[in-house]
Amino acid sequence: MNARDWLIAYFGQHGKLNGREVRELADENFVSMELLDSLGIVEMLTGIEEDFGVWLEPAEMQDPRFCSISGLAEIVEESRARAA
Repeated sequence: MNARDWLIAYFGQHGKLNGREVRELADENFVSMELLDSLGIVEMLTGIEEDFGVWLEPAEMQDPRFCSISGLAEIVEESRARAA
């Protein structure tokens, strides 16, 4: 499974979507939209670490792309490529 599909599934299961389709929100800022609370973000990062074998560095979490599903998927895939 690629990171984008994994994140879409994660947000679909754990996100506060309020009836919205998660794929429509893939480029939106999930932090400002409060789709996940702080525990949900920590659990998401733990899941990324476990399922993809990558640990996101603090600098990657400061990357503006981190705040959208699509952008975070790019960061995860880049981390996977570096780890390979």
